[in-house]
Amino acid sequence: MKLNKTTTVLLVSIILFSANVSTYANPVLQVQTFKKQELTKRTYKLKNFKQSCCYNMVEFILQELEGYEKSEPNMEKQEITVWFNSEITTEKEIIEAINKTGYTVISNMS
Repeated sequence: MKLNKTTTVLLVSIILFSANVSTYANPVLQVQTFKKQELTKRTYKLKNFKQSCCYNMVEFILQELEGYEKSEPNMEKQEITVWFNSEITTEKEIIEAINKTGYTVISNMS
């Protein structure tokens, strides 16, 4: 049986690829399991927190904190609810970051 150059290259590539795949461990078995992190949820009453631009400023500064996950504003109540990993950042750091924006934390609601 006579093979052309393209067919030969293709067959060699398949054989080499098959050999390499079989030498590696199953990728599914290499997946690391991580301890599920519980997030801390806190709601803060803020002074003069009335418009979406206020939330954008607070959100921007919170995103700079390692451990910050997400937040939700409530403009009617002038509150913001923040979720963060308390193993990485503290509630004090969250409050200090919010206070840097000019929207002072009046009270912790939760």
